[in-house]
Amino acid sequence: MKSPYESILLSDDEKIFIESQMSKCYKALNRASFEKYGFAKIKKLRQDYKVQKSLGKGYDFLWSDPEALQMIEWMISNEQKILSAYINLCMEMCRKFSIKSVSDLTFEDCLQEAVFAIYDAMYLYNGEFRFSTYVFTTVRHRLLNAKDKLEEQKGIDRFTKSNLKKVYEIIKKESCSFDQAISQIKFTEKELKKDVIRKLRNAYNGTTYLSVEDFDRVACKEDKKTEAIYDILSLAIEKANLTDIQRRMLFAMLNGEKNFNGHLINNEVNPNTGMPWTRQRLHQLQNDAQKKLKIAYDNLDVA
Repeated sequence: MKSPYESILLSDDEKIFIESQMSKCYKALNRASFEKYGFAKIKKLRQDYKVQKSLGKGYDFLWSDPEALQMIEWMISNEQKILSAYINLCMEMCRKFSIKSVSDLTFEDCLQEAVFAIYDAMYLYNGEFRFSTYVFTTVRHRLLNAKDKLEEQKGIDRFTKSNLKKVYEIIKKESCSFDQAISQIKFTEKELKKDVIRKLRNAYNGTTYLSVEDFDRVACKEDKKTEAIYDILSLAIEKANLTDIQRRMLFAMLNGEKNFNGHLINNEVNPNTGMPWTRQRLHQLQNDAQKKLKIAYDNLDVA
């Protein structure tokens, strides 16, 4: 897969100069943020400065610290150059995460996380290591956190992931189905009481919060779809405290629309950011919507 971000090559001398400048910037902004907020918060200082600058008040915001003002301006004017110089370092890592992750992280999701990580890294680089090493470590941690959050949202704990790995290994080795692979794993009675097989099945199929009886009702499969159930769930959706996008998601599920999230990613933007929707953000919204729907559904008087 090709990166949508332009990549440039820098000479060793250019890299050393940029590293020196970033290190100076870190020291200046660390000091300035401590003086302004009472604690070191460089990312907050960066955000506040950019807001003030957009209002024409950037100089007033940092007038008392000329060095910090000079360094943050240098960083802002060189952000794209630094990003373009180091994004290729993360390409292979993004590919591996998107292939191996069971959390539905796509290559595009991983690449976006890498961009955010580099953006933060350039302001927090203190010169202790080469910037390439710092970028690699920072991106790796961010991708791991993104993967863990998505898996946690889907109910995939460490025990489930460990057993899911065994399932994949058996399926790959014996070319068998999920149920056939599960039958070869011995679970204790305690594990079976904790619904381990359902959790594994959900993780394997990529389903989310309402994945048992409630999820079947929300999904409204054709053999279960009745007017009464449809009306009850429609009422629950209306009574749940949902955003517009969450309401549309649930009605899409209710009506059996396939790949609605894919439609959002390809055709709409997040109104809060002005950027295209990411799979990670849509998963978060969908999980939250399903939890709210379950509460609303449980509270309905449908006797």
